[in-house]
Amino acid sequence: MKTGTFIGLSVATVVAVAAAVAVTSGRNEYQAPPGAGIKAFPGLIDAINEVSAISIERAGEKLSIVRYPDRWGEEQRSGYPVRTGAVRKFLLELTQLEQTDPKTRLKKNHGRLELGDPAEEGAKSKKVALKDKNGKVLSSLIIGKRMRSLEGGSGVYIRKPDSDQTWLSRSAITVSLQAADWLETEIIDINPKQVRKIVIRHPDGETLTVSKASATDAHYVIKNLPPKAKLKSEFAADALASALDGLKLDDVAKASAMTFSKDSTVNVKITTFDGLRVALDVLKLNGEYWIKMAAAAKDGSDQAEKAGKLNARAEGWAYRVAAYKTMNLNKRLSDFLKKEKSK
Repeated sequence: MKTGTFIGLSVATVVAVAAAVAVTSGRNEYQAPPGAGIKAFPGLIDAINEVSAISIERAGEKLSIVRYPDRWGEEQRSGYPVRTGAVRKFLLELTQLEQTDPKTRLKKNHGRLELGDPAEEGAKSKKVALKDKNGKVLSSLIIGKRMRSLEGGSGVYIRKPDSDQTWLSRSAITVSLQAADWLETEIIDINPKQVRKIVIRHPDGETLTVSKASATDAHYVIKNLPPKAKLKSEFAADALASALDGLKLDDVAKASAMTFSKDSTVNVKITTFDGLRVALDVLKLNGEYWIKMAAAAKDGSDQAEKAGKLNARAEGWAYRVAAYKTMNLNKRLSDFLKKEKSK
């Protein structure tokens, strides 16, 4: 065989082998299943400003976030302001959801992925719907169980309401029906060191008054201590000053929908060294604490503007607050006194 012929055959062989490898590789190449890679909310990124309402439903629960002319608000709570940042984050997370890995099509297995009918009693799945200004549904999705992999990745199982096909989306999202995860939660924030006087009046008429003459005083003095009464500690009343320190709501309702009657409401008045006066009504209802709030200050003072802003936010509303914050607003004199030893 001539050298030239050998080289020629070698080249032909290489080409043939390469072609065979290419064909084989093509046959083994991964083929994405139909529907994979499709966004769960197609076109949302381009139409995000058309969204005027977000509804989340699960087993009889419903939370509706609605766009008002000046803000986003929660419809079930009479339009109380919602954090714009929370809405923006949620919508952007929705744009990232896509049908990545197909899972079961069997209805009987939907519940394992928390993708069953959200309307059923006890359902864990959540239906998210986006609507335009006319109430028309732009798109909707059932969102189920979160998935965490050993590699540290995360995702969530999803399903279109009109389809039995379930998918894993390799994007994380939190879908909450808790009001506090959406609402503007801050009620008031007063530094304990600024509190001069606290007066707590109970429905039975008992009144507790504690105060400081100066902000530099070490502890609060309790007014009208009984003769020979002994405090549990010199620090006993100091914790009362922290009642309005970073006070946040757990829930909110129209004050007109609740009854703050004289025989069930504790009245609290707090005065600061710089002249701010805050009045609160505290109501314990079904084991939970609700408050109403109003503020005042001398006209023209530095605190008058602050009082106005507080009233603009709180007027007409009742706030459910954590018990650990509210318990200091329900104290009685006996809570600070040592008990006499029985003879």
